[in-house]
Amino acid sequence: MANSYKSVVEDIFGNSVTLIVDKWHVLHDLSTKISKCRSAILDHLNEQIKRESDEKVREYKKAVKRMVTDNGYLFKFGDEKLAEKPERMQMLAEVCKVFPEFNHLRLLKEGFELIYDCRDRASAEGVYDQWCELVPPSGKRLIEAWETEYGVPASLFEEMRVLRNTISNRWHKEVFNYFDEGSFKTNAIAEATNAFIERFVINGYSYERMRAKALYWYDADQRWRYVIESRTQRKLNNSIGMSEAGFGTSGRWFSSLYDDVVVYGIYKEMLSLGSA
Repeated sequence: MANSYKSVVEDIFGNSVTLIVDKWHVLHDLSTKISKCRSAILDHLNEQIKRESDEKVREYKKAVKRMVTDNGYLFKFGDEKLAEKPERMQMLAEVCKVFPEFNHLRLLKEGFELIYDCRDRASAEGVYDQWCELVPPSGKRLIEAWETEYGVPASLFEEMRVLRNTISNRWHKEVFNYFDEGSFKTNAIAEATNAFIERFVINGYSYERMRAKALYWYDADQRWRYVIESRTQRKLNNSIGMSEAGFGTSGRWFSSLYDDVVVYGIYKEMLSLGSA
């Protein structure tokens, strides 16, 4: 979401292309804002706990707050990953019950993620409009009404207002172009390739060394070639519960309970000497 990229593309291609803000960048921006709100809430709770007169209540709140500081994943993982271990969900439930500020942060996070569960533009924009109601407004009277409705300080969620303004005022069209029919496009493959290359740089490869290996590797020794390709994987149909599905006599799931899912990845294959 850089205006310089957008203006250059528009200057070169005009109206002949559709600009789409990559899903990854939008959700990464959300994650950054969540982390900043989390820090603001923790600072706010530190002061709140200090003023607590009942020692037992104060110690209990300290213990619950430590669940957040010691388990940073609570506001990073998605629902599926949280549900992998019941204790994760139990911790999140306890934190949200004791501190409404964290419960509101959870609603903001999960509400935004629901946008990308939508399969068409109208639905996505509808979910986004509902999410915007959870974000503090501007203006003293509006903020007071919002705080009365949600019972949390608006100042703790200013970063979410920044995200809302960025999408609504500058990038709404490009963000929601993703949901148009035939879109759902992402730079994931290119980004994965870049990350793969960066691993060599981090491990101390200079440009000259990488160039030499690219030019002469096939004369030196047996090598692997890395390719990006799609492969079909078998994935359990999530619409069927574990108790409904049962097990076959061999202990494996019935094949009818699986869906074929196409996934893209970087795979390696062995090459013979001299092959390119």
